[in-house]
Amino acid sequence: MATLPTGNAACLSREIHRIQNPTRQAFYSPPYAPPSTPDAAPRLLIIGDVHGMRAKLEELLDKADYSPSRGDRVILAGDLINKGPDSAGVLHLAMQLNATGVRGNHEDRVLRTWAGAEAARTLADANGEDADAAVAEYEGRLSGNERDALQTARTLTPEQRAWSAALPVTLRLGDLPGLGEAAVVHAGMVPGVAIDEQDPWAMYNVRSLLRIDEDGEFASEEEGAAFDKAIRTKLRDTTPGMEEPSDDRIAAVRREMLELYGGRAGGGFVPTDTNDGQWWVEVWNEVQRANPEGETLALFYGHDSKRGINIRDYSFGLDSRCVDGGKLTALVLGPDDSSSCGPVSLEHWLVDVQC
Repeated sequence: MATLPTGNAACLSREIHRIQNPTRQAFYSPPYAPPSTPDAAPRLLIIGDVHGMRAKLEELLDKADYSPSRGDRVILAGDLINKGPDSAGVLHLAMQLNATGVRGNHEDRVLRTWAGAEAARTLADANGEDADAAVAEYEGRLSGNERDALQTARTLTPEQRAWSAALPVTLRLGDLPGLGEAAVVHAGMVPGVAIDEQDPWAMYNVRSLLRIDEDGEFASEEEGAAFDKAIRTKLRDTTPGMEEPSDDRIAAVRREMLELYGGRAGGGFVPTDTNDGQWWVEVWNEVQRANPEGETLALFYGHDSKRGINIRDYSFGLDSRCVDGGKLTALVLGPDDSSSCGPVSLEHWLVDVQC
C-alpha cells in the first residue's frame, strides 16, 4: 500500500498535533496597504473554493490580470483541494505564488484522514503488528467522502501537506480603507464571540445559527435536535474512522459548545452545519450594522456553493461551484481611482471564469 514518508514517531506526533490543533487566527503580514497613488498599485485577490481545479485557477489569475511584478497578492478562502483533478497542482501553484489562505473543511478532512492512517500504521509498527492490515482496517471504518479525502492526501508531498496544515482558520487582514476591519474565513463565524475563542470546526462548516436563551434552551425541540445532529457530525469530522460516540462524549461536547456560544447575558447563537435556524450571514450583517463605527468586522468566505456569490455590507461569499461546473471567482481589491485627491479607499470588483 502506498504511503507518504512520515519520518520518526516524534515528527509524526508533532505533525498530527498541528493537524488536530489548527491556528484559529493569523494576521496577514505584511498588511495590505494600498499606496496613495492608484496608478500601478498592487491588488489583493481573494479567491473562492478551487477544489483541485488548477487549470481554472491559472485561467482566473490570467483573466484578473494578476501581476506579481506589480506586487499583487493572492488569498485563497479555503477548500483549495479535494474533489477536483489536481489538488497537488493547486498547492504547488499556491506555494509558487507565495499565496496564503485559510483552512477549509476539505483541507481539514484530507489532513485528518491522513493523520488517522499514519497513526494506525505507526501504532501497529510499534506493537510488532501488520501495519498495512491496520491501515486497511482504519480505511474500512471511513465513509466514502473520507476515503476520497485520504486518496487526495496521498497525492500530496510532505511539504504540501505541511503548508496546508499551517493555514490558519481565520486570516485577519487589518483595517482596509473604505471597508474597515476585515478577515477571511472559510465558512463563517458566530457574532459576539472572540475569534480566538470560536470553534474551528464551526468556522469551516457553519451554515446556520440557532438562538438559545441564557439558560441554554432552544426555541423548539426541532432546533435542539438539529444542534445534537451537528454535534455528532463534528465528532465524526474531527475523528475520522471513530466508533459511534458514546452518549457521555456527545453530552460533554454539547456542554462545551453551549458554554462557549451561549454562556453570556441574554443567551446567544450556536452554529450548525445544516440550514436549520437563521442563515449566519443574515445574523452577522445585522449585528455588524448595530456595532459602533470602528468595531465592525467584514468577512470574506467560501463554502456555501448553493447560495453562490453573495455580496453584503459585511460579508462577501465567493464560492461559485467551480468543481460542479459553475465558475471560479476572485474578488479583487485595489485603490479607488476617484480617491486620488483625498484619503485612499478601496474599490472591489469580481472576476470569474467558467468551469
